Amino acid sequence: MYQLLPALRGESGLDRVVESTVAEFQRTSEIPVRLTIGGSAASVPITVTIGLHNILQRRLSDILNSSTATEVEVDLTIEAGNISLSVSDDGVEDPVNGQMDTERQLAGELGAHIEIVGSHGSGTRMVVGLPIETNGGNLDQTGDN
Repeated sequence: MYQLLPALRGESGLDRVVESTVAEFQRTSEIPVRLTIGGSAASVPITVTIGLHNILQRRLSDILNSSTATEVEVDLTIEAGNISLSVSDDGVEDPVNGQMDTERQLAGELGAHIEIVGSHGSGTRMVVGLPIETNGGNLDQTGDN
């Protein structure tokens, strides 16, 4: 939650929230994370920032608690038309049998599409895609939410 305080005060954007969340995960888990951020997060609405933070935080918590991951990759891409958040790990877990239900629910509430790829023993990749549109240089969430 502390990662959101600067964003809530308007002092940082989604990119800084993701960096903070990943740094905290690395400190507590000692699992290395390769983080890639592309695009500008300055104009991402706070509701989107909070929603994606919640999904990322939950996914990292799942990795820590229910997999044998030794490495994690997080990729945030923000470009005209879409925000994409990808989290991959090399752990052993079954993403189909009840895992990531919370992530699916959070993505649905945000109006995002979520794709989960993996099989028992081969690692898991979760990709959350959220369509956005530009409005005078600002990013607006599209859809009903």
